[in-house]
Amino acid sequence: MHIVSRSTIAAIVVAGLASLATGAAAQSRNSDEFPKATFPEKTFDGLKGEVLFYDTSGGPTTEARNATVFSRFADLTGVRFRSDVYPDPTKFYAWMQTGNPPPWSLIELPGTSELERAKAAGYLEKLDRSLIPLDQLDPTDVDDYGIRMMNYSIQMIWNTQAFPMSGPHPESWSDFYDLKKFPGKRCMFKNAQTGATFESALLADGVKPDQLYPLDVDRALKKLDTIKDQIVWWSSGAQGIQYLTTGECQIGVSWNGRIAGAVNEDHAPIGLSWNQALYSTAVLAVPKGAPNDRAGQAAIAMWILDKKGQINFVSRVPYATNIKGLSLTDYPANVRSYLVGGENLKTAIREDSSYYKENLPSLTERLNAWLQQ
Repeated sequence: MHIVSRSTIAAIVVAGLASLATGAAAQSRNSDEFPKATFPEKTFDGLKGEVLFYDTSGGPTTEARNATVFSRFADLTGVRFRSDVYPDPTKFYAWMQTGNPPPWSLIELPGTSELERAKAAGYLEKLDRSLIPLDQLDPTDVDDYGIRMMNYSIQMIWNTQAFPMSGPHPESWSDFYDLKKFPGKRCMFKNAQTGATFESALLADGVKPDQLYPLDVDRALKKLDTIKDQIVWWSSGAQGIQYLTTGECQIGVSWNGRIAGAVNEDHAPIGLSWNQALYSTAVLAVPKGAPNDRAGQAAIAMWILDKKGQINFVSRVPYATNIKGLSLTDYPANVRSYLVGGENLKTAIREDSSYYKENLPSLTERLNAWLQQ
């Protein structure tokens, strides 16, 4: 996923949403671009106002979504679409706890564990199946209160100038933790869940993937101790890539979308491994008491139905959603090797969202305490 500082939010919103503000001058149902057979009137006609989106991605992901699917949503409906970027759902939970109506009509939750948490707290509206074509998704990607969208992974990467592909280079988490075989700093995400911090340590220590959860935190921290003085911690996706490409570390972890952008657009010297990569998915939902509930529901429908927008989005950031009628071959060749799917999943491991739902607070406390030691 892509996390961005609050200081850059204004820049992202201005840069990514200039075209969305033109939604009032929508295309008035251009039959070629938005045929009614694909974009039904009952879902998309008669909408007005705006959708303020609680966006937990930021950076290139926000820019890509707002320039593709959500821009086309504004063109189709005349609804203004704006992103409100935060690094996590903390502010959303704090707002909902006050009992006041939220300003957001759509929210991105960074994982299904957060969906379960928000649902249990009563903070989400039930999806309207008369408006949203949930049958166009795999049943495992559908919940009554949200849909899985944007499959993403966290995996090992390395600087190919330090370890060329033509010679010995890291291929496993065991290599990641082997400072003798592959000397140099390690860049890791300072986060208990979405950085593979505990998982990488346990897998490197010999834990089998099917025995990874529940996490043996004591064992993981003991393994992390072996490289602790060689870790450079990053707090944003851009920072993690920057540290690796500028030589502040030689091996690191990053999200597949960040890696693809760095390699395809910036020609960064990065190699990656799908061996025991961790993968998960974000969730799209409507907050309880949303000011524009129907438009929020319609925006979710647009995410599913707009295959042209999806292909354009994934062409920019390789976070694909499992939508019927779309396969890996529908996306450009230069992003397929970065997609969570196909051959890439043969040795990858799905993050246990149920485990994190119950244990994330305590895991965060353990990691923070270890960092202070």
